Amino acid sequence: MTETEIQNRIDGYFDKLTEFIETLPMTEKGKNYIWFDSFCKFYDQPVISEHGSPTYGIKSEWQLQRFIEQFKRNIQKTRIKAIEKFTDELNKLETKKAVSIIDRNIYQLKRRELLFEIGADGLNDWQKWLKKYLINEKEYQLTKEPGNPPPPTDQEPTQKKTQKPIPDLPQIFKSRDYFDFVISRLKNDEFIEPNRITGCYKWLKSKGILAGLASKLEKCNRLQNLDNYPDFKINTEKKQDLGRVFCKYFENIDFTEPIDKAFQNNSITGTHRKNFFWIKEV
Repeated sequence: MTETEIQNRIDGYFDKLTEFIETLPMTEKGKNYIWFDSFCKFYDQPVISEHGSPTYGIKSEWQLQRFIEQFKRNIQKTRIKAIEKFTDELNKLETKKAVSIIDRNIYQLKRRELLFEIGADGLNDWQKWLKKYLINEKEYQLTKEPGNPPPPTDQEPTQKKTQKPIPDLPQIFKSRDYFDFVISRLKNDEFIEPNRITGCYKWLKSKGILAGLASKLEKCNRLQNLDNYPDFKINTEKKQDLGRVFCKYFENIDFTEPIDKAFQNNSITGTHRKNFFWIKEV
């Protein structure tokens, strides 16, 4: 290959690497750090060559392949550390709370599988493995304490049915595009961040501020009642059903049954709503 062809291949790989980094379930700050570090190694730092002498940036196929191998190893190490940390955190919780967190993550992955059937992006190899890990971890959590029943099998009847179905958060928006806009703005303003392990979102503020978000969206006529959920009314006086939808979407927020005071009208302050001044009425 000529020097021009090699450089074109290096530039092309960096473009693909940039796209990959953007998909990582990390904060924008974390992704920016990885991108800048990679850019410096590609173009702005001494890099050892196959001949033992350094070049200014990556200049050869050998250097490119060496970077790719190191990058993959680093991503793998990061994932392993994240899994170990996640497992340690689960083991510090009561069984009920740990299983609740696991169930939310499994739900998000199953939802992506369903969306894949109608043309959306499906699960990658890492997420497929993650789903298996979460199912295995749930089985362990359910059996680790004396007196806990064994995990149910596919043949066992469901012991308890949900009183009414809870729709997913995007479903109660009148516009999917507006939902995507809201999630993007929440990420940029650091109200939420993706879980590096699961890709699901964590809510970084108080439950009261989450209630303020739900209330502001409703007041600005951005939400709807769904014909598919005739018993699920979001325009109730105390906003309890609305709270169930929003708390369900974020993996670290629990809705307190039967009534969660954070979502009652008299608990949602104007200050909580003012955080979301950018939500405009339609």
